[in-house]
Amino acid sequence: MTSKLSHIRADDLSIFQNALATYLAEVAPDADLSATPIATRALSEPDHISLWILQDDTRIGFAILRQTATNSRQLREFTIFPPHRRKHLGRDAAHLLFATYPGAWSLSVAANSPHAGAFWRATLNTLPSASGLRELAPELPTQSHKLAFTMLGDSNAA
Repeated sequence: MTSKLSHIRADDLSIFQNALATYLAEVAPDADLSATPIATRALSEPDHISLWILQDDTRIGFAILRQTATNSRQLREFTIFPPHRRKHLGRDAAHLLFATYPGAWSLSVAANSPHAGAFWRATLNTLPSASGLRELAPELPTQSHKLAFTMLGDSNAA
C-alpha cells in the first residue's frame, strides 16, 4: 500500500466541503462552523495548500496547510476518515507531509479530540527530523493546546 498526497482541485469542491463538514462536526460539534467558506478559502487563498491523503489512489483523508508571513507552516486541519483509522495511515501521511514540506510548523489540537494530542506526540516523536517540539497555549476555545516544532530537511523539497 502506498500513501501519497494530491492537491485538492477546485472541481473537487463539493466532495471536499462534504468531507470537511463531517470532520468539523466531529472535532468541534458545539462550534458554529460552516464548511463552505472554510473549503472555499482553503482552495482559493494563495497562502493555503489543501491536500487529499491517498492510499492506493483512494481518498482516506485531507490536510490543509497555511504558509505564514514568517515562512512557517500551520497545519490548519488534518484528518483520516474513520474507516481508515487505527491502521497507522495517519502517522504515515503525517510523515509524508512533513518530509514534503520541511521547516517550522505549528498545529493546534482540538479539545473535542482527546486522541489527537497523543497521536501528534507519538507521530512527532517517531520522526528523527523533528526537533524543538514544544507545547503552547491554545488560540481558540475549541483547542486544547498547540504544538510547535521544526522539520529538518531540504527546504526545496516542496
